[in-house]
Amino acid sequence: MKRNIFIVALEDKQKAMLETLRQSKELEIHGLLTVDTAVEAKKFSFNEVLESAREELASYPGTVDAIIAQWDFPTSVLVPILCKEYGIPSPSVTSLAANSECNT
Repeated sequence: MKRNIFIVALEDKQKAMLETLRQSKELEIHGLLTVDTAVEAKKFSFNEVLESAREELASYPGTVDAIIAQWDFPTSVLVPILCKEYGIPSPSVTSLAANSECNT
């Protein structure tokens, strides 16, 4: 059975690269939100983007086995929230904030 991997703001080029992984036949890669919605929005509301991601995941008929961020904020914060809701291991939002403070 394939594992369903959701990647926030996945672009075609990244999806093509992921399909070259040795284990790619065991994975079903899905985009979660568009780049325009999650990364390049002219007007941004974190709560609206989070709710859109929740709706996409809830409407998916299969399992949600992993949620991955490939961009910085806001996807780096969306992923820990969504992973917690789906029981998927992930760094916490607090750990991301603590890491950001260490890097300044």
